[in-house]
Amino acid sequence: MNKKIIIFAIALILILLVGVIVSFYVFSQNKNQEIVDNLPISKIDKFADCLSKTGIIMYGNDFCPACKEQRRMFSQSFRFINYVNCRLEPQKCIDKKINNFPTWVFPNNERLVGLQNFEKLSQVSGCQIEL
Repeated sequence: MNKKIIIFAIALILILLVGVIVSFYVFSQNKNQEIVDNLPISKIDKFADCLSKTGIIMYGNDFCPACKEQRRMFSQSFRFINYVNCRLEPQKCIDKKINNFPTWVFPNNERLVGLQNFEKLSQVSGCQIEL
């Protein structure tokens, strides 16, 4: 009987822990969404242009949900981003050993994999954006 109670307690704790982690992730995504939605497009243009001029490249594809969200974050400013569509240019992605999308590759070959918020891109790139 005690063994069943212990297993139940551990399972309950794990479920609660997963719930907290998922809630934190959703909250942080919603907060980032609010920040992006309230930024003037001119600030996003300037930020995207800086990322491009710094030589940073985003690798992705048309079917990747995180890539679509990354594009949506930049809105019309995405036109400034150096972007390689791995579905259309697979050799470029093979040469750079791109395995996950989106992947941001910096001139020093540092990488950020997955959906990135503007704050993280700013920190790593040195491109400033007022949030």
